[in-house]
Amino acid sequence: MEKFDQASEGLQITVKETGELEKRANQAGVELIKASDTLRAIREEVKDMERKRAKQERLLRDINQVGSLCVGIKRTQELHQTIMYM
Repeated sequence: MEKFDQASEGLQITVKETGELEKRANQAGVELIKASDTLRAIREEVKDMERKRAKQERLLRDINQVGSLCVGIKRTQELHQTIMYM
């Protein structure tokens, strides 16, 4: 009878420990899903920022080209005026 009681007690402890392990595993799973969702959102944000950066770089390049053209036109006008007054 004593062995039965020990076995029964051991089984109850095992059942309790198994339940605790399942609970922790479920919590870890929930945390993993949340972390995965957060990572996905961060990756999307990074992609969006990279697209915006590329667009801004193109815009800056275009602005610099226009600026260079304006400087070239102004120099041409100044040269033309210099030649006219000679």
